[in-house]
Amino acid sequence: MKKKSFLLVLLFGIMAATCFALNNDYIAAINASDNDHEYVDLGLPSGTKWATCDIGSDMPRARGSLFKWGLMSGTYNFNPDILPASLDAAATYWGKGWHIPTKEQWEELKDKCTWTFKTNGYEVTGPNGNSIFLFVGDEASNCCMYWSSSLKIEEPTSAWCILIFKGFYEIEDMPRSNPICIRPVWEE
Repeated sequence: MKKKSFLLVLLFGIMAATCFALNNDYIAAINASDNDHEYVDLGLPSGTKWATCDIGSDMPRARGSLFKWGLMSGTYNFNPDILPASLDAAATYWGKGWHIPTKEQWEELKDKCTWTFKTNGYEVTGPNGNSIFLFVGDEASNCCMYWSSSLKIEEPTSAWCILIFKGFYEIEDMPRSNPICIRPVWEE
């Protein structure tokens, strides 16, 4: 019995060390934290700072919680062009200064950064060499979507998101009722 317990403790220790090492590989040049959440300055023209993790996760290499667009109170009773702070999950859960990125911020990340596929996701490197990791998934689930705060004006039942697969990442529209991840951004 002692041998079995020792092996379980050893296995757990190896797994924990591996997870720690994998997660630290993709947090490059963390510039600051606010409300116990870290962000990275990628050197983007807009000055947008990207969170190192999704809402609902504390590790870059893990998927966070899923949210329906703007559904913080249980009903959709508005049609703004941009999600108001009162219905923004990033502002609600992480606090002042955090918000769901706009469609334009996702486009900037897509167009101004280098995307390199690694195991289970993309290392996204900004013009200044700093990077974040966007989790895609494992063999069974190799896709991830992240909401923007931008409504699709011509079709208000949909909002913009980024759809990410291995070898593919594009800005697409999705029905607001779809549960999707959120990668917050920080702006003072």
